[in-house]
Amino acid sequence: MRFRDRAEAGQVLAGPLSGLRDRGELPGPVVPAVPVGAPGSLAPEADTIVCPYRPAVFGAVGRWYDDFGLLTDADVLDAPHVS
Repeated sequence: MRFRDRAEAGQVLAGPLSGLRDRGELPGPVVPAVPVGAPGSLAPEADTIVCPYRPAVFGAVGRWYDDFGLLTDADVLDAPHVS
């Protein structure tokens, strides 16, 4: 399953994860990792959340990034991968 390049306070992942969990199609625990997020985001859908910075006043996710542009498929394919 392919997801967008940002979690946007959990809204992008919430629907697909909920649907996969309801159908029993998740092979293991769900552990999203994002650098910054709103307190409580993804809580119902994720088993564990890796999010080192959760400011009390979150606002819009784009305010926490210097460059919040969309990634292309080529950007993702060209990025270094961890094996």
